[in-house]
Parts: sequence; structure tokens; C-alpha cells
Amino acid sequence: MPDVFANAGGVITGSRQLGLISDVEARDRLKAIGDLALLVLNRAAQDGVSTESAAIDIARAVLADQGNLRAASPSTLDERPVR
Repeated sequence: MPDVFANAGGVITGSRQLGLISDVEARDRLKAIGDLALLVLNRAAQDGVSTESAAIDIARAVLADQGNLRAASPSTLDERPVR
């Protein structure tokens, strides 16, 4: 699983501990990470790719759907080979 999931959980937990978000908001955000992790795992298995590659593909699709095509273009994302 890409490190971004662990990092996001740490940021959310730290934000809760600092009082920047409520306990309810922290739980909701942590659940969303779990839901996204399942999506990434399923996509990786379905496509026969690494979880990192699946996560990048999902992120590109989300950015494109939001109309942020520049951010979703391959030239602006890390294109290093996936292990």
C-alpha cells in the first residue's frame, strides 16, 4: 500500500490531537482512507498492477473529473517506474 495512506492517517490524527478537527470529523476522514485503500487494492488486483500504480491512476481520474486537467496530465505527476 502506498505510504500516502499511513501519512494521511497521521496527519488526521495529529489534526485531531491539536484540536484542528473534531473527533467525528477525524473518524469520518479515517474511514474515507479505509474506503479508498480498499478501492486501490481492488483496482490493483483487477488490473494486475501495483497498488502505487492503481493509486496514481485513481488520482488522475479524480483530477480529470474535477476539471483539473493540468494537474492530471502525466507531465505534472511522477512518472518513475512502479515496483
